[in-house]
Amino acid sequence: MVITEDIKNLFRQESRTHIEKTNNLLIELEKNPSNIELIREIKREVHTIKGSSRMIGLNNISKVAHQIENIFEQLENKELFLSSQLVTLILKWLDWIENSLEKIPEEPQLEENFEENFQKTLENIKKSKTVEVEKKDVEKPQQTEKKEEKKTKQDYLTIKFERIKSLLTLSNIFTNYSGRFKYFLDKFEQINFENASRNELISILEKFMDEFSYELHFYELYTKQFQDLVSSLILVPLNTIFINYPRLVRDIAVSTQKDVNFTMEGQDLEIDKQLIEHINEVLIHLLRNAVDHGIETPMERIKTGKPAKGNVTLRAYSHLDRIMIEVKDDGKGIDIEKVREKVIKNNLLSIEEAKTLTDEEIIQFIFKPGFSTKDKVTDFSGRGVGLDVVEEKMKKFNSEVIVKSEKNKGTTFLLSFPLNSSIMSITIFEIGNEIFAIPSLNIEKVLLFSETKTSIIEEEGMLEYQNKWIPLIDLSHLFYNKESQNKENIIVISSQNKNYGLLVGRIIGENRMVIKTISSLQNKLTIVTGIISLSNRDVLVLNLFDIIEKYKLKEKKSLQK
Repeated sequence: MVITEDIKNLFRQESRTHIEKTNNLLIELEKNPSNIELIREIKREVHTIKGSSRMIGLNNISKVAHQIENIFEQLENKELFLSSQLVTLILKWLDWIENSLEKIPEEPQLEENFEENFQKTLENIKKSKTVEVEKKDVEKPQQTEKKEEKKTKQDYLTIKFERIKSLLTLSNIFTNYSGRFKYFLDKFEQINFENASRNELISILEKFMDEFSYELHFYELYTKQFQDLVSSLILVPLNTIFINYPRLVRDIAVSTQKDVNFTMEGQDLEIDKQLIEHINEVLIHLLRNAVDHGIETPMERIKTGKPAKGNVTLRAYSHLDRIMIEVKDDGKGIDIEKVREKVIKNNLLSIEEAKTLTDEEIIQFIFKPGFSTKDKVTDFSGRGVGLDVVEEKMKKFNSEVIVKSEKNKGTTFLLSFPLNSSIMSITIFEIGNEIFAIPSLNIEKVLLFSETKTSIIEEEGMLEYQNKWIPLIDLSHLFYNKESQNKENIIVISSQNKNYGLLVGRIIGENRMVIKTISSLQNKLTIVTGIISLSNRDVLVLNLFDIIEKYKLKEKKSLQK
């Protein structure tokens, strides 16, 4: 049979869907081995892979699927016991099938005595629940280290048909408005300005403006509806990436000899597809961190009075125009004093400086490149690589991560992302003769400078806000090294549970706008997250978190002088 490109792509897409479903059903079955319905459902999924691969001539994939199907046949007939070793074996060969999909139309290779070795491995597992699956017993499937990242790289986007229908309806409405606006233009040209009296002209123009304003009002509503609908086209459910995490957590738990109960919530929420891969990378690091760093071994947990099985929770929920994602574990928590000691040991701060920082400020050092409190390096952590990537990705999208931890109780990472990275509410303002913008989501309040109380405390500008003194950042001084001449407004923002005041000039306004990303510009100016186009110019959109970092660095240098 000739495998066309269309058949190849369809088989890949459908097979990946079946494999993803099988992975998650299998992990669920591991928690409840006696669930016959789960066993039958997995068997149906594998049977489908077997049949479709055989149909297009991929016999080796069909052979592997057949062996896996036989396992579930035996489980259903209670001829086999579902052990951790058996689950690991099945998962490895599911990986082999998935990796083989990339080689199509080439036939993926198996060793000559594959079926015999597979059966030997099964017999060993039947004899002992603790037997190890050795490499010599069965060919180990080739796996790529970055398998989880690879899964999210999709070349297509599924759009709900209802949204397409709504767009077509709006398209017809806008076509009608083209005729309506032409009607108003013709009507305006027919007004006899020369011969009509002043009172007649006022009456005619008032009537014209009332009618035009009425039409314009509804046109603006339809435009807003159209913009929201177009924005929704690039939204994808979080389950696109969440579906891979039960397997990821299970693999890390087995490798580190942990017993982990993993739960997820909010996977049906939708978010910008341009963000999904970055979120995936962040969550992979945090889930690895939770299992490897956070959760203790069963013996360690029992010694401290905890249940042997640890808990890791991944929860997503919406808040205003943002998606909040929470990664929580009930493990050992972050040892603040150990972090403080490591900060001093790595010469990041002096002993005196480290002592003055609060626990919340010390925790932020876990995001520094190369920083790790783990003495032993494993396949998953200890190299100081991971959490610095998390912070880097978060800053890129004007997002933040908040860490809450209690020793021997657990740790929670709270992430905040915009629903849509391309279109968002933007506040535009002046700094001197220049115009800049920031995302409105980061703004807590806007104050008139003339109505606020400011002061210089220890050579640092401060603003009294809600009965507390908070840092006041003069953006003119930060950018141009000169004091602002037009001090009109203070924009209060929130970052890492702390408030900052931004001293600016005139507030031009707030609009929902498209943010264009320019990679070359971001490489040169880290404080820039993108640009927006006004009627007569392009305006830089500032990254608030990098502005705060720039301010802290400048303050530190001035203190050292």
